Amino acid sequence: MKTDALYNSRITKNYVEYLKTHHPKVDIRSILEYAGMTPYQIEDGGHWFTQGQVDRFHEAITKAVPNPDISREAGRFSALSAAAGDVQQYALSFVNPSIAYRMLSRIFTRASRSCIVSTRNLGKQQIEITVKIRPDVIEKPYQCDNRLGTLEAIGRLFTDKFARIDHETCIHKGGDVCRYIVSWEVSASHIWKQIRNASILVSVALASVLFFLMDETEWVVFTLSAITTVSLLSLGLERVEKTEIETALKKKGERTGELMDRINTSYNNALLVNEIGQATASILSTKDLLRSVMNSMERLLDFDRGMVLLANPERTRLLYVDGYGYNADESWFLKNTAFHLDNPHSKGPFIVSFRDQKPFLVDNVEQIRPELSAKSFEYARFMGVKAFACVPILNEGRAEGVLAVDNFRSQRTMNQSDLNLLQGIAPQIGVSINRVRDFEKIRESEERFRTLGENAPDIIYTLDSEGTYTYVNPAWEALLGHGTGDVVGKSFTDFVKAEEISSYTGLFKRIRQKRETVKNEMTRMISRDGSERLFSISACPNVDSSGQFTGIVGTMKDMTALEKSHATLQSALQGTIKAISDIVESRDPYTAGHQRHVRDLSAAIAEEMGLSDDRIQGLQMAALIHDIGKMQIPAEILSKPGRLSAIEMSLIQTHPDVGFRVLRNIEFHHPVAQIVHQHHERFDGSGYPGNLSGGEILLEARILAVADVVEAMMNHRPYRPALGIEPALDEIVANRGKYYDPEVVDACLRLFREKSFSLK
Repeated sequence: MKTDALYNSRITKNYVEYLKTHHPKVDIRSILEYAGMTPYQIEDGGHWFTQGQVDRFHEAITKAVPNPDISREAGRFSALSAAAGDVQQYALSFVNPSIAYRMLSRIFTRASRSCIVSTRNLGKQQIEITVKIRPDVIEKPYQCDNRLGTLEAIGRLFTDKFARIDHETCIHKGGDVCRYIVSWEVSASHIWKQIRNASILVSVALASVLFFLMDETEWVVFTLSAITTVSLLSLGLERVEKTEIETALKKKGERTGELMDRINTSYNNALLVNEIGQATASILSTKDLLRSVMNSMERLLDFDRGMVLLANPERTRLLYVDGYGYNADESWFLKNTAFHLDNPHSKGPFIVSFRDQKPFLVDNVEQIRPELSAKSFEYARFMGVKAFACVPILNEGRAEGVLAVDNFRSQRTMNQSDLNLLQGIAPQIGVSINRVRDFEKIRESEERFRTLGENAPDIIYTLDSEGTYTYVNPAWEALLGHGTGDVVGKSFTDFVKAEEISSYTGLFKRIRQKRETVKNEMTRMISRDGSERLFSISACPNVDSSGQFTGIVGTMKDMTALEKSHATLQSALQGTIKAISDIVESRDPYTAGHQRHVRDLSAAIAEEMGLSDDRIQGLQMAALIHDIGKMQIPAEILSKPGRLSAIEMSLIQTHPDVGFRVLRNIEFHHPVAQIVHQHHERFDGSGYPGNLSGGEILLEARILAVADVVEAMMNHRPYRPALGIEPALDEIVANRGKYYDPEVVDACLRLFREKSFSLK
């Protein structure tokens, strides 16, 4: 419990005011330092101290002032102390001491959390007050003495005399509670009122009796004398009551004024926080935001000067950004002063506040002079700073800068409440700065994007959730001829070929529903003059902060020229391949037309199996030159009518390797060299040159193997006559699943037996 905050700073401040009044030579600062207290904590009516702190405070006081009754005297002083203003105001609001004492349970909670107070009325001018210390609290005798003096002082608030206290039961003398019997004198107006009322009663009674005993003249004289006496007593009562009322109103007025000042301060503080929040919502630049904050602080807070320092982007310097209350020379000095964050040995308050993320409240710069560098002290001297407060500006645990204030002209003492206020404002400033910075980054990013988009050679576009164009860059007009106004607001389907609308719509739905990112989808767009252009389209979904689909952003790369170049190259390549094929066949007249026939049959089988046009095109290239390796074999071996020797056969079997070496360095769009290399491999691994099997062999090579065998058996060879189509089909059926892929064989059979395919 020794570390719990139990005692309000008003109690300690009352001691300080007592010492300043009655013992002005006492060094209060050293007493506070010994107790672990600061002047601004004392000034803060919302601050609370621990048992250990107040014990050390009392220890230091008794050493400085050897008076055993000092705690009781300090308690009595509370009737005059400004430190007890709230308590005085609260007590005076109860009109008379009887009610004030009965309400002590409420009054004491404003000053101490260490005890429970109860009261019991014993008479008109007497009350019993019981104080029970809370568990785990170890109260000291001096605190009981101070409470005794405070109870005496409450009576003085109403009667100008201390109340009388009978304190027989005390926890420091063996009692389980502290019990106080409090009595007080009645006020002067009350005594006057009792005398006047008694005079009225006596006068009326005597006048009634003497009416029968005196003659008329004597009785009238007596009655007039009695009336005069009562009138004089009433007049005196009125003056006494007026004096008492004026005194009470003066006390209440002083405390009410102080209370109104605090209410206005609290209102201004809340208004400032609200204005900062509003500025964040409407101001979109850091400079304008901080100017607005400084204007609000100057108008609403009780500080003569204030400023904001922010770290530079490299976080090596703290730089002045904005402030108020400074003259032209001071502003120039601040703008040309940098505080070094990159010096780990710097002990300047601004640097330490930023680096260690801690607040500072310094009520006398001279006291921290040994801790300041020469540059920091020169700064304080030039700026005339004597006392100041500064707090770090934080956002999500990261220091962004420092907020600092001081009272250069008014010399008003700053307290813990001021520091607490700044600590409440600074994070709001930090959040606001980062929101504005984020917006500035977004704005810069948008500007860069727009600049990029405006100058990009490719079309950049955005669609809304319904597929309507919301933005296209100038490249659209350059490539397709439509102006921006002719595109924005229209559907994407308005610019594609009618037969491609369904595929384009499907693409849009995939992106919208599955959040897919699409790359390099080829489509044709209709230009303004009606011509078609080929584009490679990429697109990704655009979503908001909640993950809701809001549209599409993407690019279109014009592939029209590339398509034409590709077509030209393909035509040239096809011509070259055909020329090579003709050269190969010219060396063996018996196989003339073989490669062209194999090409046609391979393409038909591939189409029957559902291969894409692109793969079929590659297969056709490979089929047309699949025997290019035979150019290395002597013509007499190729055209030998009899059976080949083992050496001649091994030489023939080199032609796939030779063909691969010839073709491998040519950049085909398809795996032509690999297909040629594998066209004599067999499904069971018995082929050559690599003994590949099953799925290790490219599908195109498996198709080429079947087409090669069928075409060879159908036509004449030097070593035998043509066998015809049926023996050729019987061969592939007999070796289906052994030498040849079953699916390829089945496709070939369907062509000849079901679809009447024939080679021309």
